[in-house]
Amino acid sequence: MLRALVRKETVVFLGALFIVLSVLVKIFGENFYLNRTLFLYVFNHHASFVNPLMVVLSLYGREYVWIPLTFLLWVLGERKHKRAAFLLASAFIVAIIAGELSKFLMGEPRPFQVLSLMPLTPTEKGHSYPSGHALIVGTGAVMVALTLSRKFWVPLTLEALAVSFSRIYVGAHWPVDVVAGWLLGSFCALFVFSIEERLSPIMDALMGIWERILLALKTRPLGETEEEEE
Repeated sequence: MLRALVRKETVVFLGALFIVLSVLVKIFGENFYLNRTLFLYVFNHHASFVNPLMVVLSLYGREYVWIPLTFLLWVLGERKHKRAAFLLASAFIVAIIAGELSKFLMGEPRPFQVLSLMPLTPTEKGHSYPSGHALIVGTGAVMVALTLSRKFWVPLTLEALAVSFSRIYVGAHWPVDVVAGWLLGSFCALFVFSIEERLSPIMDALMGIWERILLALKTRPLGETEEEEE
């Protein structure tokens, strides 16, 4: 079970692996034979009936799936679902900070810029490494696998994989960007999960605030009650 892998050594290993990969990319760049060949194989084998789906996944499969999911788990779910929502939100915060810092330090150009191609999503901007989409959906998929049942993590993992593939398909990222995104995302998810006990006071405080909000919404003002009785 994935939960059994959440040990300090695993977290450190994933972080070290991401750093090693990042150093290699920084030294040699991303336009090396295997990375370029895999990218071009995917990009040059577009199917017209698949293109719209890939564009939708690439543009909307991150924020428009994982933010509503986290919100609904907290608002509508039981305590175990609220726990998952809290850990997801915490891991996403860590992932966003780590991802933006990595992009700033690496400064890698996107593949369509290097190879002079026209991506299917022409509004792409910013640096390429690591893939921010793969980072977020990878973080989410790993955390859901750690905190929720199979009926949640199986479809969400498939969605995360599809979004990650779509980023290569539309021409926005190299394959290595996606691998790095999942590496860093797995690290962020496992790191947050491993320090859950330290984060529990924050969750308890948020739960208390949420319960008071719900109680306030359910309780009508005294003046309103008196007016109805009259």
